[in-house]
Amino acid sequence: MSNFKNYKFHMKSHTVEKTFKCETCGKMFRESWDLNKHLVIHSAEKPFKCDVCGNGFNRRYNLDLHARVHTGEKPYKCSTCGKSFSACVNMKKHMRIHTGEKPYTCNECGKEFADSSAFKNHLRVHTGERPFKCTYCKKKFATNTTLKRHTRTHTGERPYKCTVCDKAKVTLSKRSAKSYAFQGLQANTGNTTESFTLSH
Repeated sequence: MSNFKNYKFHMKSHTVEKTFKCETCGKMFRESWDLNKHLVIHSAEKPFKCDVCGNGFNRRYNLDLHARVHTGEKPYKCSTCGKSFSACVNMKKHMRIHTGEKPYTCNECGKEFADSSAFKNHLRVHTGERPFKCTYCKKKFATNTTLKRHTRTHTGERPYKCTVCDKAKVTLSKRSAKSYAFQGLQANTGNTTESFTLSH
């Protein structure tokens, strides 16, 4: 295919109307197969299992990324500071720390964001949208992270475990994480493994 044909095909992706809507979160898609692929996010089904720890994932891609938690593989390296990442998207987000780039701007209040996920979460402050529903009590939340924390109040899961005293917590505040980073507390969230220390 010529470069011109490639260009025309790419430009069409910006002009084609998004007619397929997710009834759960309202996100729009141009193709039905894109919608079907997206719907897996909202499904409780996680058919892709990790052979090492048994964690389940709704996409093969997410399982492959998770596998690097066990292998320690971080093939993507920041050319500025040398920090390595297991996923290319995480490296690109990190690069904005160096460039100061904040490509996402809220039309309501003008606040700028470097990360698309943080931007989408912020927009719900204005819209009041709460697309993430608890399967236990039907309570709704603006972000998937908040939903996950809430779900632990039903399941009793305490993923943050101290390697010194076996104390476990349901959540760990950002303040605690920053204050005691990388000194002993291990948290296996299913997507990544982080280390922190609890004060005793």
